[in-house]
Amino acid sequence: MKPLFSLVIPVYNAEKYLDRLFQSINKQNYKNYEVLIIDDGSTDNTKEICLGMTNKSSRFSYIRQKNSGVSVARNRGLERAKGKYLFFIDADDELMEGALQQLADTVSEDEKIDILFFGKNNLNKYGKIISTTRMQNCPTDVVNFNLLDNIFKNNLLPITFNKIIKRNFIGDVRFRNISIGEDFQFYLELLNKMPVIKVTSLVLYNYYMENGNSLFKKYDNTRFNVLRKQAKLLYDLGRKLTSDKKMLYIFRNNINAYSLDMLLINVFRKDNTDNFFDKLKSIKEYNNAFGIDFKHMTYPFSKKKKIKLFLGNKVNFVKMLGLSLLYKIK
Repeated sequence: MKPLFSLVIPVYNAEKYLDRLFQSINKQNYKNYEVLIIDDGSTDNTKEICLGMTNKSSRFSYIRQKNSGVSVARNRGLERAKGKYLFFIDADDELMEGALQQLADTVSEDEKIDILFFGKNNLNKYGKIISTTRMQNCPTDVVNFNLLDNIFKNNLLPITFNKIIKRNFIGDVRFRNISIGEDFQFYLELLNKMPVIKVTSLVLYNYYMENGNSLFKKYDNTRFNVLRKQAKLLYDLGRKLTSDKKMLYIFRNNINAYSLDMLLINVFRKDNTDNFFDKLKSIKEYNNAFGIDFKHMTYPFSKKKKIKLFLGNKVNFVKMLGLSLLYKIK
């Protein structure tokens, strides 16, 4: 029997992107799906575009709510979904041709799969592929330490649109109403339920990186506290899966490096109005929570990222000058 997919799409002032997304969905050769569009109080022509699509196709449903944030929108879609598998999609992205058929084929081969991870292309605003994020095929298995470590190091964990989830597995887990990092939190909580995971190297999603409305591109003064909690949750899951002290030391070190990288990006956002010395003070506080041992760092950062992390780790006045320059010139 063909599985029903529930495509949950939170939208907010997305009029520029919806035609592209809807076309990519309508072109799918696999037709056993429903689309739940959750409008988070848009003030542009998003509502009209979505209603136009619901008039054309009974597979599309439109739900409007007062502006409450992406987490509330996703949770509302989750609660209305009828499909066996949920697929959370961002309004400014698109599915690759044949994506749903390939997902259906993969989960039909092994019905034990609770979460299926797949690859994505990273595109600029002109539609040019800048990079691709994916892992090699991994056999279906209950989450284990090596699988967790590889998913984390390949950056497959902190986002929601590169996986589908069995709806019945989710239970009472919901997206937390936090300003940023709600995807990461959601999947950390799901992984703690010990799901059966499958990783495929198939690339099925096009992610447009340069949406100017993204919250991820704005300074968030809660980021440090959120990341501390998420880093602890991830490390505790690692401890649950292995007792090997060396592996756990490297795992924690990689978590620290990832967290510090996220915090450096955040503190140097253009809309952060803190002065030089306030930023230096903040980074010193980050160092206390997320110190890095570079000899045991195996997270695959680029050379440029490693330089920034070197300057940001055990930061001082001179290192801060170098950091400020690097983030200014990108």
